[in-house]
Amino acid sequence: MKFRDEAFCGSNCTNTVCRRYFTQAAKENAGAWWKTVSGDLPPSWPLVAFADFSLECEKYMPPKRPMLKTKIETLWRQGRTPEDIACSVNRSRREVATVISRLKKRVKAS
Repeated sequence: MKFRDEAFCGSNCTNTVCRRYFTQAAKENAGAWWKTVSGDLPPSWPLVAFADFSLECEKYMPPKRPMLKTKIETLWRQGRTPEDIACSVNRSRREVATVISRLKKRVKAS
């Protein structure tokens, strides 16, 4: 059982008027819906289903600027240090280290 029995778009689309765009209001409505169904707090499993519709959607709007992960990956592949990257993207070293760690795992898996 999922909220509204439909999937919201899980892509990086920026079209906020799309019916599948997951807004803060939809998140609050999902929590309120669960409370009416069960009378309890939302469970640990997701109340909302997501799917990436970007390839088939005619209204898909890509982000206007590169995602933070992409910026960090580009700088990392250039051989820059995590400290330098953190300064460049205005994030903490810990955030940058987390992204780099995930990138390394992805590289190993492929």
